[in-house]
Amino acid sequence: MEKDGGKGAVVTKDVLLYGSSTERLTAARHANGIDVWIITNQKNSNIFKAYLLTCMDLPSTPVTSVTGGVLNEYYDVDSMNGMMKVSPDCSQLCETISMLYPGNFFQLFDINNATGVL
Repeated sequence: MEKDGGKGAVVTKDVLLYGSSTERLTAARHANGIDVWIITNQKNSNIFKAYLLTCMDLPSTPVTSVTGGVLNEYYDVDSMNGMMKVSPDCSQLCETISMLYPGNFFQLFDINNATGVL
């Protein structure tokens, strides 16, 4: 925060977390009330990765959870859209997908916001 007259500066940017992910991405407040979990879904899988973002670091090793269905394993991936949203109390995560056929779909998961596990 010492650079640019106390406004701070970007020290690292454009760092790829991992290459095989979907556009579904969300954030959840950590149980400590300070840190944040960055949660994403691996492409064509039911693997979720949660990265703990702190004021000091974004570790390259995520907490990995394998749960739910594979939302896009049998369909044209380019014809689907989806999103993830965390509940206000950070206890649940909803993942949606919208596609032409067979239709829209969602999954609801419990989150342990102390460990990042779904």
